[in-house]
Amino acid sequence: MQKQAVIIDFNRTLYDPDSAELEKGGIEILEYLKSKNYLLYLVARDNPKRRDLIKSLGIEKYFRKILIRQEKSEGDFLECLVDAKLPSKDFVVMGDRIKKEISIGNKLGMMTIWIRKGKFSREKPESVAEKPDQIISELVDIKDIL
Repeated sequence: MQKQAVIIDFNRTLYDPDSAELEKGGIEILEYLKSKNYLLYLVARDNPKRRDLIKSLGIEKYFRKILIRQEKSEGDFLECLVDAKLPSKDFVVMGDRIKKEISIGNKLGMMTIWIRKGKFSREKPESVAEKPDQIISELVDIKDIL
């Protein structure tokens, strides 16, 4: 079944805070997903300069909605569902944390893709709820799945 919307985690998925740049292939993937008519949502934890950073990267135009919160929660993902007017089975969640984005996406019945690299790459699923549907090591590998 064709997925129609993608929730993308910001830090360490789309953006590398260690190099202060988008992850390799970041714009390429956003362009690719837009060209395939996916509705894109960005979910990020708040910090004092997060909004300005997202704006300075020039990526706002790719997203239908950008949610910046103190802590990511199931409610944020539900907000995307309501906005898109789509069932959860039509959503994909991409993130680097099995204990955050992946477990929330799984709980809601979304397809989950763990970008297993960097700081949280050694995390191991401790339950079925944390087990991703797909695991990739580079952002550009999304093209092989979507």
